[in-house]
Amino acid sequence: MKFYKKILKFLLSFFVVSFFFLKSGTAVEGENPHLPSATNQPVTWVDDHETPQTAWRDGGGDCPHRILLHQRQRGNAMTGEWAEVFQMECGAEGNSLFLVYPLRPVLVTNELLPSVGVRANRSGIQLLARVVLPRTRDPQTGRAMFFYLRGGTYSTIQRWQKLRIDALASLLSREVNMLRQRTKNAPYINTEGAYMDYLVINAWCGPGRVEVAIDSMEISAVLEAKTVPRVETVSGIVPVADLPTKEGTFPPASPVQTTGKKNVVRLNQWMLTVNETPIFVRAIRHRGESLEFLHRLGFNTVWLASPPTQEMEAEATLLNLWFISPPPVPLENPTVDISSLAEPSALANLGYNRILAWDLGTPPAVTESEFRSQTSLEKARQLVRWIQDAPESLFPQRPLLVCPEKNLRGNSGIYDILLLNRNPVNSTQDFVSYGLWFRQMGNIVRDGRPLWSVVETEHPPLLRRQWEQVARGDGLTPISEKNSVPATLPLEQLRLMTYSTIMAGSRGLLFESSSRLDGNDQETLYRQKSLTLVNTELLLLEQWISQGETFTTIPSSLAHVVGAVLGIQHVRILIPLCLEPFSQYVPGVLASKNVEFLVRGLPATYQCWNMTPDGLVPLVHKRVTGGVRLELEELPQVSTLVLTQNSIIINSLSQRCIRFAPSLARLMGDIAELRMRYFLQFHGTAPLQGNEAMWYERSRHYLEISRKALEKGEYTEAYWQAQRAMRPIALMEQRLWQYHTASLSSPNACPPATSFRSLPLLKVWQEAVGKRTRGANLLPAGDLESVPAMVQAGWKHFQNDYEIPGVAARADIVRDAAKEGSLGLQMEVLATDIQMAPAMLDTPPVRLRSPAVRVGPPGTFYQVEAWVNIPRKLINSVDGLKITDTSSGEVLAERILETNGWQKVTYQRMVTTEEPISLDFSLTGYGKVWVDEVALFPLVEMAP
Repeated sequence: MKFYKKILKFLLSFFVVSFFFLKSGTAVEGENPHLPSATNQPVTWVDDHETPQTAWRDGGGDCPHRILLHQRQRGNAMTGEWAEVFQMECGAEGNSLFLVYPLRPVLVTNELLPSVGVRANRSGIQLLARVVLPRTRDPQTGRAMFFYLRGGTYSTIQRWQKLRIDALASLLSREVNMLRQRTKNAPYINTEGAYMDYLVINAWCGPGRVEVAIDSMEISAVLEAKTVPRVETVSGIVPVADLPTKEGTFPPASPVQTTGKKNVVRLNQWMLTVNETPIFVRAIRHRGESLEFLHRLGFNTVWLASPPTQEMEAEATLLNLWFISPPPVPLENPTVDISSLAEPSALANLGYNRILAWDLGTPPAVTESEFRSQTSLEKARQLVRWIQDAPESLFPQRPLLVCPEKNLRGNSGIYDILLLNRNPVNSTQDFVSYGLWFRQMGNIVRDGRPLWSVVETEHPPLLRRQWEQVARGDGLTPISEKNSVPATLPLEQLRLMTYSTIMAGSRGLLFESSSRLDGNDQETLYRQKSLTLVNTELLLLEQWISQGETFTTIPSSLAHVVGAVLGIQHVRILIPLCLEPFSQYVPGVLASKNVEFLVRGLPATYQCWNMTPDGLVPLVHKRVTGGVRLELEELPQVSTLVLTQNSIIINSLSQRCIRFAPSLARLMGDIAELRMRYFLQFHGTAPLQGNEAMWYERSRHYLEISRKALEKGEYTEAYWQAQRAMRPIALMEQRLWQYHTASLSSPNACPPATSFRSLPLLKVWQEAVGKRTRGANLLPAGDLESVPAMVQAGWKHFQNDYEIPGVAARADIVRDAAKEGSLGLQMEVLATDIQMAPAMLDTPPVRLRSPAVRVGPPGTFYQVEAWVNIPRKLINSVDGLKITDTSSGEVLAERILETNGWQKVTYQRMVTTEEPISLDFSLTGYGKVWVDEVALFPLVEMAP
């Protein structure tokens, strides 16, 4: 018996020893033969790629792709003779295409420094490292937990660039802390023995051909990891589902099908769905740019002037883009058979499967009188019936979009989507009034019809035409670089416009653009970056703003800060917004400290989170009588607070934030740098002095901190510091604008005074006007003393109260309205039936237009004067009495809600076209207005 026990003991020892030697002699999974053996002392691993054998592998990804070429090639290497080359054809879906380099396990320390040389035909490629935590089990998979740590991003197209990942241990600690903060009841995480086992290159740069060359892989300060319970992989390649998405790229514009099947577009009250998936439209006016370029800027829809071709449809399918366009038939005559208007040759190459809505423009009218009469609605109904009766073989049925100039309520009973086009930037209407107006328009429409909004990306064309006329000269100071005309809105105003409409209930955004976006000039680059940043922010919230059921505005502890609560099942989204006075002219700092909100009706189990580029961070909150008080130590211009108990929502939003954190941080830094450059251009070559020099240095300091944080991968810090860098600049701009416009009765009294960047033109304007004096009054019967004289001179009275139930309006020449002489104009709007009358009017019930007069050739200055008296403040209106002229349009309109007795309204403009000019007085509010002594004077040069 003892003999058998000895034999068994010997055999057991033999097997144990044999197994040990076999195990020690077997390569670890993913081991790369190009690497030397690790030791107990820090060493440097180098793969100079100087052999024909390839080392990198296709790691898959969520982007469909084909490897066209993968080999080591001689010539044009970073060092030596050889480099490893990939050529790939990429589709549009997804945002990851991974090349992986397997490693023997390496302990993670801050000294560990992986780097690799990359040359590519596209920018945006990123280096990552996979780090495994061998002592922590992932509760979802049962395997060892691991993270992917991001490193440098490729930017030097067709040139070699060294990508590296610094401070791996610090990056790991940051990721672990973020996971602990955003995950309730997070598992115990032990980072002891953490090791790196893969280098990963995310080579996705958008659809098309991608060529990547790799050389000079180096990992310094390598220490061998002793215990390595490996995470399972497939064929030694990192599982695709585990890999992160690449920074700065957009996933498919909406999570909808992109197959060749017929897309089903429906409008469920206010929510637009494609194949039963909600979509929040972010459309851009097409000005000839490629669809791929617009997709890279983050738009999910392109706003066309004509139907798309089949080639455009095919490309849009790859990019997952959508279209809004007019129908493919002329709309002028909806009384004939629609099929007879369709020319087969013209329609043969058109594609309709990616159409979201048919754009019908302005409601139809043949003549001005018909447009101003009740027949306009019947014409609209006839047009809609005509389109709806069109055969499916001609074009598919889609929601009908229209941009009504008047009678919003009447048109909402006819069309599917109503597009509101009102721009508060550079106007006398502030953003608070604009938000109130938009919300009231939502209460006017019938049957919950959705309102979409136009968002301008440039200064309004009529205003820019005024600026250009000043800059051109025509007898003024000759045009120069200092007199250049600004085109692009500041980022702050673009965000204010975007979020104001969303807070007021807009269900889609159509970004207006009058010039191409694919230029390389400074103005266009600034607009590109601003739009990409705004689209990225909206993309983070797309799921919620596309399905939001309720919008409620709540105040804060500060007068200029308001919040909008978006109510959705299982979650509330609170968007605070800083709305400083006059921010429609110059944004100002648009940031605050120590802001509090009281949110009512919040379930007791809800927690509060602040959305940051690094994910959701717990927010200080306290239950008090009446609701939950939220406290923010620092509030930037725009922020997003999430209130929920749903861990799935928390994790989903956190992952979205992390995906786009590098892009947001980099974009905000680039925009801050451009803002500083614009400020220096305003000052010219003169050095900054005093407080301006101090504040500018403070901006530079914040921007430098932002850049360093970006290099370290601290994206939230980089993002916030870049925003802080713009605040001293914004403060200086605000104070300079206030100083230069202090003497004006209104900023709109002079076109160059409506923006900070147009202030150089203001000096030119004031110098030119100072050499001029008033000529003779060109406006006949402007004393408003006689109705027959006014009619004979060409004054016209428009009264639209018959279209507005419960409202009466009139305009009369009466004694009480006289400032000079014996008579003046009285305009009055009354609510005759409080139950039926709308709270706010979308159409002026009464309007008076002056005769058109020729002032002079383009470049002629003129001045408009009128006396106005509003005995009692006009109510339920944001426009009040609005005074416009045909040369400068709505953007430069004067809006008056109340006066202290008789008030003189004066403003100056320039003639920009050969067309005659007329004035327009419209009353859009309940109350009474008196107007007298209306005049229009050319400003003529004084005799020497």
